[in-house]
Amino acid sequence: MNPPPRVAIFRIAAEIGQRHAIGQGEGQGLILRRGHAMRKAGRDQRDGQGSKKRHPVQAEKGVDQHVVGIGPQRALVNRSVRRSPLAPFPQKQKSAASFPPRLCRNLRTLPMTKLVPVFDGHNDLVLKLAEAGADRDKLWLEGKGAWHLDLPRMLKGGFAGGLFAIFLPSPHTDGPDDHPMSAPTYDLPLPAPLPLKEAQAMAVDLLGQLLWMERVAGGRFRWCRSAGEIRKAMAEGVVAGVMHFEGAEAIGPNLDALHVFHAMGLRSVGPVWSRPTIFGHGVPFRYPGTPDTGPGLTPLGKDLVRECNKLRVMIDLSHLNEAGFFDVAKLSDAPLVATHSNAHAMTTSTRNLTDDQLRAIAESGGIAGLNLGACFLRPDGRENTDMTLEPVKQHIGHMLKVAGEDCVGIGSDYDGCPTPNPIGGAEGLPVLIEAMREMGLGEALIAKIAHGNWLRVLERTWGA
Repeated sequence: MNPPPRVAIFRIAAEIGQRHAIGQGEGQGLILRRGHAMRKAGRDQRDGQGSKKRHPVQAEKGVDQHVVGIGPQRALVNRSVRRSPLAPFPQKQKSAASFPPRLCRNLRTLPMTKLVPVFDGHNDLVLKLAEAGADRDKLWLEGKGAWHLDLPRMLKGGFAGGLFAIFLPSPHTDGPDDHPMSAPTYDLPLPAPLPLKEAQAMAVDLLGQLLWMERVAGGRFRWCRSAGEIRKAMAEGVVAGVMHFEGAEAIGPNLDALHVFHAMGLRSVGPVWSRPTIFGHGVPFRYPGTPDTGPGLTPLGKDLVRECNKLRVMIDLSHLNEAGFFDVAKLSDAPLVATHSNAHAMTTSTRNLTDDQLRAIAESGGIAGLNLGACFLRPDGRENTDMTLEPVKQHIGHMLKVAGEDCVGIGSDYDGCPTPNPIGGAEGLPVLIEAMREMGLGEALIAKIAHGNWLRVLERTWGA
């Protein structure tokens, strides 16, 4: 369907703000006061390594804060249908000198082949831009390498597009300034639910960041609302962005806001992040542990699934607990999707998928996106980026074995989790592709994992 005129969309958004008495700049103020949910001063800026998984931490003292205005059984999918091949993502071959020094050693060993375009199931760049304040232009457009993602490195590394999360940070809670996810074991408490008024204020502010990203990109970045628009952008060498909600806190119980945000371009919703909502229950960050951590969807959560199916909004199962996952599997007529979750059999984190969950995703014709967060890859569950890519290969291999080659993709969690040093940010995607070659995967299968499987699932969910 064609989106309504932009003026009408923002009139609706303004009405939401008036209804809940959202003050001018309130969303931006909430974001800056809370900061990135795993931020630790002087840590998450190192080589772009940042994380929101360690609750509860907001922007710490010593981190500059810039205040500026910002504006019944699911139907099985016919997986025998073959899509036409994707047009290649046009890029010039880059030398190792084009990348940061810590990646040069890896890149010198890569064969001189074209970049494989990557469609990424999850990143947290939008919140980073909101936190950057007046520096957002420099960090988005000039590519200083402070984060995992920026426009120049996306284009250099073959980052062809992805789902860009609207993630709403929790309030600061006093606690020790340590890093528990580096401990041998950990079990972090779930944050409290977010009030609807605050969530909507922050969400509208972050949506302004989305529009700004396209507006200043000089035609190199484009927001997309359909699989056809994504394919077109990729064929033209334009990075394709899709609006995604990581947690549905900004959607009220009558679900009217879901329709508003859908009109604004929302095409993917996770009912929860790792905290409870009126729709369901997220898993805590726990190692070792399983995703079987509590009850399933609430009655409102089941209503949300049905309404998303009507609107053809994708439902993201990452962060949702096991009972909620299988509630969605029973209710939804769309492919099951976990945008950024790994194999529990390889790393026993609550955030990873059991084999039963991977099989359910495969039966629906859905997809699980490989999360590049070190703590979800390492067998010891530690958030330590000093690692080889063997765990990455092991997760890919297991996910392919259980879910099948049509149902595995990439969901990096860039700018939300520290990643293995050999990969780093978008500039390291060729290293990830080469790791798949080292596994003996053929080029056709690599292309499916890198982008083809995602586009198939999005077409099935949204329509062409």
